[in-house]
Amino acid sequence: LNQLTGHLQEMRGNRSLLGQKITVGGSREIRALANNFNEMSGELSKLHESLETMAYGDALTGLPNRNRMLERVQRQLWLHRDDQSPFALMIMDLDRFKIINETLGHQVGDLLLKEIAARLEKVLRTTPPVTRPDRSRAHKDEEDVVARLGGDEFSVLVANLKDMVEAGQ
Repeated sequence: LNQLTGHLQEMRGNRSLLGQKITVGGSREIRALANNFNEMSGELSKLHESLETMAYGDALTGLPNRNRMLERVQRQLWLHRDDQSPFALMIMDLDRFKIINETLGHQVGDLLLKEIAARLEKVLRTTPPVTRPDRSRAHKDEEDVVARLGGDEFSVLVANLKDMVEAGQ
């Protein structure tokens, strides 16, 4: 029981432990309790992942949403607060998108938004550049990212630039 209680307390502070199975010895009752605990933890992990997707993802395009982009920009600012490494944030709005929805319908507008999302993702650098003095790879939070901010607005965060000239390339 102490192992189960300890693991539960750890999960409260670290959501990445959700779904992680714990093995305990003891009586058949304790092992059954541990199995039920593991099943519940797995279900909670799935629910947490669903909530995370709804909170930080765009349902139509599958891209990160405004909340995730804001989080990433704040992270980028924090990561490079001392070294002044440049990054670029581009925000795009589709001109006359409303006309497409009104004349061709929302289904066509949705298809267009999905296609734009796919094309923006395609032009991102596929691997993060090596810009650190120790030549180590950039962390996932330092990779380029495309997000749909809402409606017909998109943004692109280009991380770890050598200089601002690279942002335009």
